[in-house]
Parts: sequence; C-alpha cells; structure tokens
Amino acid sequence: MRTAVLVAVATIVLACTAATPGPSPSPTPVSGGTLRIGTTGGTDAVRVFAYADPAFPTIGALLKCCLARTLLTYPGRPTDDGGTILQPDLAAGPPIVSRDGLTWTFHLQRGLRYAPPFEDTEVVAADFIRAAERTVRLSPDSAGTPDAPFWAVSGAAEFGAGEAPTISGLGSPDPYTLVVRLTHPWGGFGTPVADVAWAPIPEAVATGHDDDLGWHWVSTGPYMFERYPADPDAGTATLVRNPSWDRASDLRRGAWVDRIEIVRAGSLEEAIGDVERGDLDLLDTFVTGELVERYRGDPALPGRVVSTLSEYIFYLPMNLAVPPFDDVAVRRALNFALDRAGLRDPVRRGREATGGGPQRGGVVATHVFADSLTAGLLLTYDPFPSPGGRGDPARAQDEMSRSRYDHDHDGRCDDPVCRGFVLPAFDPAVGAIIRDGLASIGIEAEVVGIDEGNDMAFPENRTALQANAFGWGYALTGTELGFIVHGGPSLVDPTFGTLNLSLVGASPEQLQGWGYAVTAVPSVDDMIDACDATIGHLRARRWARVDQAVTEVVVPWVPIFTVESGYLTSSRVATLSLDQGIFGSFPALDQVVLEQGAAVDSTVTPSAGTP
Repeated sequence: MRTAVLVAVATIVLACTAATPGPSPSPTPVSGGTLRIGTTGGTDAVRVFAYADPAFPTIGALLKCCLARTLLTYPGRPTDDGGTILQPDLAAGPPIVSRDGLTWTFHLQRGLRYAPPFEDTEVVAADFIRAAERTVRLSPDSAGTPDAPFWAVSGAAEFGAGEAPTISGLGSPDPYTLVVRLTHPWGGFGTPVADVAWAPIPEAVATGHDDDLGWHWVSTGPYMFERYPADPDAGTATLVRNPSWDRASDLRRGAWVDRIEIVRAGSLEEAIGDVERGDLDLLDTFVTGELVERYRGDPALPGRVVSTLSEYIFYLPMNLAVPPFDDVAVRRALNFALDRAGLRDPVRRGREATGGGPQRGGVVATHVFADSLTAGLLLTYDPFPSPGGRGDPARAQDEMSRSRYDHDHDGRCDDPVCRGFVLPAFDPAVGAIIRDGLASIGIEAEVVGIDEGNDMAFPENRTALQANAFGWGYALTGTELGFIVHGGPSLVDPTFGTLNLSLVGASPEQLQGWGYAVTAVPSVDDMIDACDATIGHLRARRWARVDQAVTEVVVPWVPIFTVESGYLTSSRVATLSLDQGIFGSFPALDQVVLEQGAAVDSTVTPSAGTP
C-alpha cells in the first residue's frame, strides 16, 4: 500500500507548478508617528503583552517585531508574500549544516550592539548560550523534555534535569560563531532558532531577573522601552526608537513609526469602538468571523480589516479501517459530497459554545494542511472543487460509482455496510449536514452524541467517522504533523487515545489488536520522515508532496475550513502586514505605516482609560 501511495503522488506533484512567493516590491514607506495599541485582557493586559519573558510560553509578538532579534527570522509577512521563508537576522547568513545533519554553525553579524543603557555591549555568541540555558533552566517541565526551541539540542535535557552544568550541545569557538549540536538530524531546526527564546541576553542582566526580565529586557531590535527598567505597574507601555539599531543590518524590520504606545482598553466591544473612532489604531487580539465579514461588506470601510489564513485547520476524519471508508473511492466521494461551506459556521459556533472563545473567521479548505507549511506552493491546489464549497453531488456520485461497494455503479452505495451507521457528533446541526452529504452517495447514518463507547480517539471503538470540532494547529516545522498522519508504535497512547483518528500508517498487528477485519491501511511514514530530515527551501517542497499525497491518494479526512486571522485597523493605518511566522499570525508592528498627515505623536486616550 505504501508503494502505491508514493508512485501515485509522483504524478500529482508534476502538476503543481506554483513557485515559492518572494518579497513584494514597494516604494519606501512614510516614516514617523505614534502607533496606538489597545490590550483587552483585563488589568494585567499591558504587563502580559508588553513585558513577555521569552523563557516562558508566549507568542512574543512585541519581542518578535521590535525588541528581540534572533539568529534567523521570518519576514513578517503572510504566506502569499513569502512570510514562511526563513532569512538571517542576527546571523550573517544561513547556517552551515554538517553532512550528517547534527551540527549547525551560525556566524554572527559583527559590531551589533544592545540598546541603552548597554549601548557599549556587543552581541556575541555567548549571549545566545546564556539565553538558551536560562530558558531551559526556568522551563516548568525542564526535568523532562525541554521546551520546543531546545528539545533537539544535545545536552538540553540533562541540563534541565540538573545533571549537567551546561548544555553540552552549545559552543562558541570564537565570539562571533555559535555551534549547535543536535541529538538527531532535524531539518526543521531553523524554525526553533527563530523563536524569541533564542534571543541573546547580555551578561549584565542574565542573573537576578528570573521573575522580572520582561521589564529589564535589553533590546536588539528597532525599538526599546522608553524607561529602563520599565515600570510594569504604570498601566501603559511606550516603545521608542533604539539608537543602537541600524536598518542596514536588519533585512526584516522597517520600523517606520517613531513610537508605539500600549494601553489597557475596555471590553472587546469598547475597544473596537475605540479603533473605529481612531482613538486606537490596533488591538492585541483578532476580530471574530462575523466582524470580518461585516467590515468587508461595508463600502465605507475599505481595507479596515487585514487578514490571512493561519496554521489552524478543521477537518472531518474518516477511519480507513472501517468499511466502506477502507475504499479510497468512498473517501474521495465524500470530499466532493460534503457542504464544507455550510459546516464552517456551525462548527465555529460549536467551538464557542464548548468554551473555545470567540472564533476567528474561516475559509473553506481545499487540501489537508495549511498553506504556510508549504510556503504557498499549493495556494491554488484544489483537487475536490465545488461551487462555493457547497459540494458537487454529480462528481461525488461519479467517484462513488468506482467503489467496490457500489455494485450497480449508479453512484450510490448499495452494499449492506452502508446501512446503520452511527455518526457521533458534538452538535446535531453539524451532524445533520454530514448525514445529508453521506446520504447523497447512499450511506445512511444516525446522528448521536459522543461518548466513551464511540469516541473515534480510541481505535478499539471502530467508529467510522465523527463530527467533532476537530481542529489542528501546528508550528512551521511541520514535525507536529506526525501526530495526525504518522503510524508506528507511538500512534496510540493507551491512556489518551490517538490524534491520528484515521489510523493512517497503522500496522496489521495494531489493526488486529483493535478488532478490525481490515488488515492494511495506507501509510506516508517514509515521506514524513524524509520531510523531517530535509533542510532549507526543499523542506516546503517535500511537505507539498506529502500534502498532495494525503489529500488526493490517502484521503483520510475532509478538510473543512482554515482559520482566518483578521485584525481591525483605524483609518490612520496605511499599511499593515500580518506575520505568518507567529503562530496564528499577528500584526508585524515593525512594518506598520501610518497615513501622511497622521504621523504626529499623540497621547492615547481610549474609552477605558488607564488604571
């Protein structure tokens, strides 16, 4: 079965001719003005947003754009503008990787210095080692596996557990060279290196600030805090230009505004009103799908919502070991039959109702992974098209007619296995849409609630498919995709079940142990392993091949929609780019341009005031 998958996908990839998008040319933006950002998370919102410590879990939006350069970085743009292509930042060029993939060598730019009051201190390789060891030391689970940016670094686990005085895999043969040794070849290591947890820390502030480094942070970016140390209780935070920063040494950051002011706003509704009136320019949170659609539909508000697709995708899994879904023709038929556009809104509402919070907008998905992973190579790839994403019954029945379960080849399943299905669903409305799609190809299903006896996460339940609010988000390494399409001994955790709900790559012994009559299912394990070992721009191309193989040859699920990150701006904002390098995407504040005539410093006075 594995051979069939690999041979088939070779033909598919030849049809994919999209080129990796590059930077978009643009005139030199207007510089100056004050960018005003409102935080909506309560009384501590400013502190949490402005004074993040890279040693602790954080999206690090303010660090990424403005305060903390890293060895490598992403350009601060969306996928379709090259936003998932790594580039050197504090490194002088791409890393040099040994033939065995275990040693990564970074040569630093020389002469770069920290912001005041450390403007006489040069950034050197030891500062990265210091930052890494601090993060691993402070990590809550450092005694086990170190945090994601360091888990593959040799010696990190031993250092975190207190078994070694240093991280043995980090070295600096000279002040401008950092050498990192990994525990195993991992081509995706460039993405962790772009995490702010790798941002350098000068020796003068490395100790004594385990709890307050956020307001003692020494910037390497284009901005710095107006006061040093910053006052976390002030209720506002102000960033001003860093005189040590040089645009010529920083290919990513434009730093077009002079100041960035961050204040606590009121409720989300009040904060949106502040942006609409121009009292604020941006918020620290996305706007919901309904608001995105309302603003897009208002001719008086052109360009006031900027959005991109994130790395979060919702899907309907099919169990490849349960007839008739052990037949790829049936799985392909359901991809054509299902009203994916109709499912989007009830799935979003269901997520809100079950504690998922306000949901972002969504765009009907055309393949199994988000486009960011493949650097935009599959932006136009759609092997199961239908008008408006509403389904195509004729093409669904054409696919069904090829199935061994359609004995008279009329496009409807007439085998007994297509009767009496139980369809567990978290929401009856969602279940009804899926039931109707199944019925169009002759599969009868009864919608029921989800319980321990039918939950698809436990393979021994032998559930065919399940209408859950399944969403999957992942970092740009792609390594996390192993949880949903990789087989092997770790496919199922005896206590927590499996995330690989379709059982792609399950072994015959596993299938037999779970009580299935089907003895083999497709696998893409070899392709995923090859992706994980690949370095540089070829990595995205390999992931594109996996995406096409899974979408069109294996067909383990129906992709429903990709989450959309949308941000509302004031009329003062002329240009806003979303940073695809931050999980879920976030405005790249270093690339904001204000309208001419609006570039005047001002004091922020949102409706909620400041505490």
